[in-house]
Amino acid sequence: MKRFVLMLSVVIFAMTCVIPMDAYSGEVDKIGKVVAVKHMMQGDDEIHVLAIDDPQNPFITCYLTTISTGQWFAMADPSNSSIACRLTGDLGNVNKSVNPAIFSQSKSVLSKELRIARFYDKKRNVMVYVSFVTKSIGGSVKHSMSVVPLQ
Repeated sequence: MKRFVLMLSVVIFAMTCVIPMDAYSGEVDKIGKVVAVKHMMQGDDEIHVLAIDDPQNPFITCYLTTISTGQWFAMADPSNSSIACRLTGDLGNVNKSVNPAIFSQSKSVLSKELRIARFYDKKRNVMVYVSFVTKSIGGSVKHSMSVVPLQ
């Protein structure tokens, strides 16, 4: 019985903990949120709009939408996201980095992450940004893409 109570306590704690932004060195600006689904007995499902500056190309800002569910018993937020990236400053030296990963945010207690990756298309002189969710079990191919011309 003690083991069951301990396991239940761990599960309840894990479901209610705040999951931090983890793999991003810059600041994430919270632009706003909108209630998508109202629930009577629990928190609402919300769409959050975030602004994320590319840490290696700070003149490019990506606007990301992500969903947080108000359901206290949910072990993970939905995988849906959308992205739009724009040139928001004077075009400086473009860093055509080999490392595409620029942002990562945990979306569940287990192993589900929202990520943004960057790619440079040399032929067209554009930066391509892709938002996607990784899952170790029952993976998803939901994604969104945005392109920023560098001319």
